Amino acid sequence: MKTEKSLEVQIKGMDCADCTNHVHRAICELPDVTSADVLLGAEKAVIHFENTPPKPADVRSAVQKAGYEAIFADKESSHQTATEDLKVFGRSSILIFIGIVLFVLAVTILGERLGWISRLQNIIPWYVWLSAIAAGGWTVFKQVFRALSRKRIISHTLMTASMLTAIIVGEWATALLIVIFMRLGDFIEKNTTEKAREAVHMLREAAPQTAHLIENGRENEVAISALKKGDIVQVKPGESIPVDGIVLSGEAVVDQSTITGESMPVVIQSGNRVHAATTLTSGSVRIKTTAVGKDSLFGHIVTMVEEAEANRGDVQRLADRFSSIYLPIVIGIAAITYIYSGNVIAAAAVMAVSCSCSFSLATPVAMLASIGTAAQEGLLFKGGKFIEELVHIDTVFIDKTGTLTLGKPMITDIQSINGFDDEHLIYLAASVEQFSEHPLATAVLRLAENERIALSQADHFSSQIGKGVSAHVDGDFIQISNKPLNNDEMVKRKQSGGNTHIFIHVNSQLAGVMHAEDTLRPDAQEALSRLRKLGLEEIILMSGDNSHAVKNIADQLDIAFRAEMQPDEKIAMVKEQQKAGRQVMMIGDGVNDAPALAQADIGIAMGASGTDIAMETAHIVLLREDWSLIPEALMIAKRTMRIVRLNIFFTAIYNLIGLTLAAVGLLTPAIAAAMQSIPDVGIMANSARLLQKEKKAPK
Repeated sequence: MKTEKSLEVQIKGMDCADCTNHVHRAICELPDVTSADVLLGAEKAVIHFENTPPKPADVRSAVQKAGYEAIFADKESSHQTATEDLKVFGRSSILIFIGIVLFVLAVTILGERLGWISRLQNIIPWYVWLSAIAAGGWTVFKQVFRALSRKRIISHTLMTASMLTAIIVGEWATALLIVIFMRLGDFIEKNTTEKAREAVHMLREAAPQTAHLIENGRENEVAISALKKGDIVQVKPGESIPVDGIVLSGEAVVDQSTITGESMPVVIQSGNRVHAATTLTSGSVRIKTTAVGKDSLFGHIVTMVEEAEANRGDVQRLADRFSSIYLPIVIGIAAITYIYSGNVIAAAAVMAVSCSCSFSLATPVAMLASIGTAAQEGLLFKGGKFIEELVHIDTVFIDKTGTLTLGKPMITDIQSINGFDDEHLIYLAASVEQFSEHPLATAVLRLAENERIALSQADHFSSQIGKGVSAHVDGDFIQISNKPLNNDEMVKRKQSGGNTHIFIHVNSQLAGVMHAEDTLRPDAQEALSRLRKLGLEEIILMSGDNSHAVKNIADQLDIAFRAEMQPDEKIAMVKEQQKAGRQVMMIGDGVNDAPALAQADIGIAMGASGTDIAMETAHIVLLREDWSLIPEALMIAKRTMRIVRLNIFFTAIYNLIGLTLAAVGLLTPAIAAAMQSIPDVGIMANSARLLQKEKKAPK
């Protein structure tokens, strides 16, 4: 049986979606490769294959022929950025850079108008011009020739053709200016992408590199890659926790902002779970390792942020498709210009002014900036697709326990019947529930601990999502559910108020009922009010709990509700709304609600720290249990899509004007080449706004 596997390789030199397309095609032509995700923001390719991985030498060769460099790194260093030669622009640097570009453009225009360029051309011998052109454009020319050998046209192909046209007609200075602006455009595109990657880089840099390993009673500093599950590490004040693990000894205050975005530190002590990349502000602890590197929660977060780019929305796919046909369109316009005017210089200007990379950059740089910045605030978008879809949501379904409530219910009352006493009922229920992760199970176990009741080992434990748990205790078959198996009328009369009920059956006979009460999250009401002000009026509470408990919560929030729902009924309700043309968002805790989270157009998992199923299923993950993040997610999505639309509109209008002016002979090739770099600067400056902190959603 064939199973699909994957490997990662860093790709150096990509600066726009055109680049990722070339790398993608080159890799997918290799034997045994089934597919590949080439990620501009993460600067890597994830290569999928069946059974036999492609040879590193073959991958390097294929990528090199496409004009880029493939680097196979070890497991941990793959989180390092592949391009360290460029520094990210700050806001003031962007303004300075724009000023330089405009200055060079003005000098070029003025030089042509006053005849300076013509005089230089007459003074300097042709072979000097040719040498300068070859030296300045050799890297670009190699990419063009490689692409042509594979029967492909890239953005530099047209500018190279324009440059050759200028040489043929003796415009040596013009040819050199085209090369200069071509390289300047490359620099702008690379830095535009680097600016978008800034937030992702900051995430990577938060990863600790070394740890204090305790071995044979001695402490040694080792690289993170040397650690494994079960190792004991010492963490001192001011240091980052290097691994996910359990505190064995000591007490400390931890800043968890790298994981949750929450600025308030927390106190940890023996038995507490901790995560890599969080920082001890005071105290010292010893930790038993449970996960290292990419397997840690922080590693999962970085990987998902990097690979979010693979989930592209309709707007980005449309831009990518347009950029692939844009260059042939420009060639057609250049040909028509020459046929009708006979002006070869005008045709050359048409090719020089074209800027396909600006279309490719319009969407991904905004998405990269937004996804990276949101992750730092505790919001994990799994792709631009979900940013785009979130804007269109009009219906919201919400789970109750652990989502709208704190998920820490307390047993408030016990009703024993049919000859069972309270203590024995607690003993049976807790012995079974010790194998369950449900919040109600925790409430039962907490009660048993408070009552100092020793538990037995339960056998043949079984759990059915939405229905309950069962096991054998001391030879008796114990079933625990949220409703009586025989719909006992006497018990039903007892169900009143806002309590949740836990029914305990012994050998299929009802033995008693525990009444539990949970607490509404204090920030939920305000967050729902913000969602309404953002246009989401259809909000429905869905829960498997009894109608009394669900109605109590729904009334407090003034929302509609559906109670006593099984997971399949939740999915059916989501599908029903989708068939009616509604765009559905499901908010849950990522365990019982996983199927509905996956079915919804947008699934949001609450507080996913350490919850694998939430990380896997939901489209948006909240890294801390904070309801205010949900309206903030919607605000981020709206702002991002505004900037994407502005990027696309500006690029389309600019290119249309540039092509028109070039076609009618109002632009020389040199000025056209200078103009083609300006859209990238505009996209960079506009998208950089997403790196600033988002304003709060309306209250």
